[in-house]
Amino acid sequence: MTLAIAKFPSSRPPVAVVAGASEVQSPGVTRLPQPATAPEPEHLPVSQARAPGAGPIARNLAPPPNTSAAAVLIKDVASGAVIYEKNPEARLPIASLTKLMTALVAVESGDLSDLVEISPTDLEVSAFRLNFTPGEKLTVRDLLIGMLVSSANDAALALSRYASGRTDNFVKDMNDKAVELQMLATSFTNPIGFDNPQHYSTAADLDKLVAEFMNHPELLEIVKMKQAVISTISGKESRRLVTTNQLLANRPGVIGLKTGYTSEAKGSLIILTSEPGYYSIVLGSADRERETNLLLDWVEREFVWTR
Repeated sequence: MTLAIAKFPSSRPPVAVVAGASEVQSPGVTRLPQPATAPEPEHLPVSQARAPGAGPIARNLAPPPNTSAAAVLIKDVASGAVIYEKNPEARLPIASLTKLMTALVAVESGDLSDLVEISPTDLEVSAFRLNFTPGEKLTVRDLLIGMLVSSANDAALALSRYASGRTDNFVKDMNDKAVELQMLATSFTNPIGFDNPQHYSTAADLDKLVAEFMNHPELLEIVKMKQAVISTISGKESRRLVTTNQLLANRPGVIGLKTGYTSEAKGSLIILTSEPGYYSIVLGSADRERETNLLLDWVEREFVWTR
C-alpha cells in the first residue's frame, strides 16, 4: 500500500489516503495514482470530512498501533468519514459477524412478536446454544436477543426457518440482501458463520452491513444489552444471557455491536461507540479485544470531532 495526499479547498482538511493498485475503490475514500518511488508503510490513517467543518480531523496523524488483524475499518457515523483502514477489500471469513445479516433478514420477514417453535434440528448445531426444549415457542425478539447478545447458534437456525421456511432458502435470502446492499465481495453459505471456502466478506462490505443494521433501532436496542433474560411463551423455561462483547461490558461509550470467532476466522469484532459516534470493524485478529481497545484509544487520542 502507498500513501497519497488528496488536496482539498482550504475549507476542508487534507486527507491521508491509503491506496493500492489492486484495490477496489471504497465509497467515500479518494485514492490517487502513486509514483513508483512512493514509500510503502503497512497502513496509514484516513481522515475525510464530507462537509466543511464536519467530522473527525487528525491532530498529528500519529501512526495507528500495529495489530495482527487481517483487516480493519473505522468510520465516523455522522459524516461518513473513513478514519482508518487496513486491507478493507481483503476477502476473509467473518465467523458470527454473519449473524448481523441473519438478524436483518429475519426482522424484514415479519414482526418481533411473531412466535417461533423450536425444532429438534435446531439443537443439532454446535455450541453456543440456548437449548430450549423442542416444541417450545419463543418470540422473534427473544431469539434475536439470544443470537445477538450471547451468539446462540440454535437461535440463528430457528430464525432462518421462521423467515424462509428452510435454512437453504434463508441463505439465498441472505445473499440477495447482500447484493441489494452492494456487498459484492460477500458470500454466505449458512446463517451462523461457520467456516466455509464460500463464506466470506470484507471490511468494506461489512461497513455497508453495519450502516443498514443501524437503520433498525429495534436491533440497536438488542446489541446494547449487557445481560438479558428470555423465556418461552409457556413460561416453563427461561435463560439468563450475558453478552459476548467484553468491550460493551467494560469500556465506557461502547454501545454494541457483535463478536465473532472461529479457528479459521480468528477474532472478529465490530464496536459501535456513542460519542463521538464511530464504529470499528476488526477481522482476523489474534486478540480482538486488546487490539480493538488499542485502535479505539488511538482514535480518541489522535482525532478531534467537529460538528
